[in-house]
Amino acid sequence: MGNSTYIAPLVCYTLHCIENNINIRHLQNMLGHSSPKTTEIYTKTIEINNKTIISPLDTLLKSNTLHV
Repeated sequence: MGNSTYIAPLVCYTLHCIENNINIRHLQNMLGHSSPKTTEIYTKTIEINNKTIISPLDTLLKSNTLHV
């Protein structure tokens, strides 16, 4: 088994986290990266546009956990 066996699921999980607006600093800590530049490499592999960025407030309103 090569390193890719272990890295592929980690990359998929990390990209999923980024797409769901998980704080990059939390990912940096979780992945054990000493430099944020290393973690930021993941952000260059996905397409981010205004339609894919979801406000945390929108998420709360959709889940009905915040009653306005």
